Amino acid sequence: MNKPFTPQLVYFEPKALEYPLGQELKEKFEKMDVEIRYTTSHNQVRNLPGDTDFQRYRIAKSTLVVGIRKTLKFDTSKPSAEYAIPFATGCMGHCHYCYLQTTMGSKP
Repeated sequence: MNKPFTPQLVYFEPKALEYPLGQELKEKFEKMDVEIRYTTSHNQVRNLPGDTDFQRYRIAKSTLVVGIRKTLKFDTSKPSAEYAIPFATGCMGHCHYCYLQTTMGSKP
């Protein structure tokens, strides 16, 4: 059985805290003693810890960003003929078709 994802670092877009789920997540991660930071946009997280690109990449893989999705456009899910609503953005891999979506959501 897979262990659930537990972030080591969480960024919040301030407007996400205007929603009950945003407040609930913040309280949960505070109780877990997870480091919390803030960002102006979930699409532009800057200043990840680390001295090298490799260290920042590794930290990014254990970071959760909580924000407000502004569009809900449908994306094609190639190579299939289906469509998907992208729920996650900002992965450094920029893969068009992600095999991780069964465990981490669309385009994690």
